[in-house]
Amino acid sequence: MTISQAAASRVLIAAHRGVAGGNIPCNSIPGFKAALNQGADIIELDVAPSRDGVMYVFHPGMEHVFLKSDTMICDMDSQQVDSMYLRNQDSALTPYHVPRLREVLELLRGRWDAKRPQIHRQGKELFQIESENPR
Repeated sequence: MTISQAAASRVLIAAHRGVAGGNIPCNSIPGFKAALNQGADIIELDVAPSRDGVMYVFHPGMEHVFLKSDTMICDMDSQQVDSMYLRNQDSALTPYHVPRLREVLELLRGRWDAKRPQIHRQGKELFQIESENPR
């Protein structure tokens, strides 16, 4: 069943950036797992490319809040991003790293229905992801 078909018969639950709270930061693997475990039908996430083209799940412009960094992910290389850990809503350091997009898509494999999600940066399409329509 697709999301469109499900929406025709019931209200869908969307989890904005997964579930955040306590020591679980938004846009994190634990946040997405919690959203799925709590019955989310839709997970909204943010994507930011690193300087060397690796895609990360992170809200661009929020580096100062969730990484305590004045440098944006698009200005870091992937080695720098991989070495950083997310902060929770109280700015406390967590054991969770900034997830790569591929890592999150692997977590969601078999649970998502998307015809052609597109990833853009400043209006230029970087790539498209084709769904296997697993539902």
